[in-house]
Amino acid sequence: MNSKFILKLSPNPASDECEAEISVIEDGNTELYMYNTNGEVVKRFINKYLSANLYKMTLDMRNISSGFYFLVLNTNSMVKLSWLCLLK
Repeated sequence: MNSKFILKLSPNPASDECEAEISVIEDGNTELYMYNTNGEVVKRFINKYLSANLYKMTLDMRNISSGFYFLVLNTNSMVKLSWLCLLK
């Protein structure tokens, strides 16, 4: 198991979909939320208990407007932030 807390997004910029790779280093409640530049939650991708592991997923962004966004990966003890540019 990777001991680093990871949030990788590609491609960036993205259009309708984005591949996310996250590494959860401890079992527990995990959240992956997307925020706009005003700090408002735009979409919740994950909000559940996850075991420590590496996860890869496709994030559907077809209903989200072009712009700059922040994706925040949050566990019981760590927070990781990454920015994403959407171009439609």
